[in-house]
Amino acid sequence: MQEIGAVMFGVIIGWYVYYINRYRSGDVQFSDLTTFIGVIGGAGVTQLFGSGDKTLFAAYGIGLCVGFFGYALILCILVWRSKDFPLEYFLDGRRTMPSGEFAIPPDFRQGKIAFDAAKLTKRPVMSGCSPDAARIISICNNWIQNSLDGAAFVVSVGKSLGSNFNGGSLDDIIAELEQDPTWARLGGPLAAKRAADEGQFVIGALEQNKANSTFGQIVIVVSGPCAEDMLPRAYWINANKSCCTNENIGFIGSKAQLEKFKYFSKKI
Repeated sequence: MQEIGAVMFGVIIGWYVYYINRYRSGDVQFSDLTTFIGVIGGAGVTQLFGSGDKTLFAAYGIGLCVGFFGYALILCILVWRSKDFPLEYFLDGRRTMPSGEFAIPPDFRQGKIAFDAAKLTKRPVMSGCSPDAARIISICNNWIQNSLDGAAFVVSVGKSLGSNFNGGSLDDIIAELEQDPTWARLGGPLAAKRAADEGQFVIGALEQNKANSTFGQIVIVVSGPCAEDMLPRAYWINANKSCCTNENIGFIGSKAQLEKFKYFSKKI
């Protein structure tokens, strides 16, 4: 019974130590280490658990470890399962607001090395977009780093916009885009850009051609200026799992490949 009590006491202290360290507002100092050592092994603790065969102190140490790392593990699981908290939450506290836009709490504590969180993932500041177009960009930013491939990315964004896809593969999505009357076929990249500027959900897709080893690709076209080649900007995930955030789609491949893209739009 004494060992169980020591473990529970350690769990409470470990949980609280992690909580205080995560949400404190001051800078990290060397004195923090001495304070931490005093908490886990100070005179009061050793007087309680440090006598005899050290069994109680060992039980306390186990509980301390479980509480400290248990807090971190539960936090990771909650963020992983949430669609409103991306992995960047651990960097700067960003989360998706009810409006669908990203927000970084002004009081969130960051490290001494300053950085522009938007530049880390090449997320541009949205200006001049319609509300729907800005919302689509924010949702893309939310899902681009948390999706396994391009098809999963499009499915996740579509679900957030209230447009569900029955299939999960690239071929399934293209087939549904072509057959679903709520999706309009667009004439080309400029038409896709105009639809995205209007705040429509716009998808560009390239079917896989196994005969000539052409990889399939699917992108979400977003509002923004065209480059000199008159190609719109989009979000997509490459075959090597690298993410392209609000980039010119000319980076996808050759001109011949881009001419084979099909574009579809849907009002949200």
